[in-house]
Amino acid sequence: MIETKVVNDKAAQRSLDMALKRLSENESEPKDAVNKIKRFLSRTVERAKRQNVWRRFSSLGRNFIGLCISLPIKFTGETLLRALVKTLKELMLLLNPIYRFWFRGRGFAYKMCEVAYNFGNKDALNWRNDRNFMIYWGMVLSSCHVGGDRC
Repeated sequence: MIETKVVNDKAAQRSLDMALKRLSENESEPKDAVNKIKRFLSRTVERAKRQNVWRRFSSLGRNFIGLCISLPIKFTGETLLRALVKTLKELMLLLNPIYRFWFRGRGFAYKMCEVAYNFGNKDALNWRNDRNFMIYWGMVLSSCHVGGDRC
């Protein structure tokens, strides 16, 4: 079950990255790339509304995405694209619990790799790139609240 959600999360991130990459590569067809980005944004907003996370998303982010969908912009400015990616990452964090676990566990997983390496496990440095290891530590960190105490 976790692998399926991880695949869906990777697919969503890949589609966002590919849409933004195509925009920068396809100078001859910017209108098509703009429409693809706007469709992606519209589908993401619909998904957020269906999953009931749109209300928890910041009002600044909601308004920014709404303007990106409705206004006739070309998505060519680097500052605009950076702001859009940052806003979409925040929204994806709310949409996908696996992404949330990954985001929360990546720092701790990195530290655990260093600890295991210092204890003599030479293979531990390869764990840094293991996404499932990061998700595991995110799940552990998310579930360790007992009686209000952090573990």
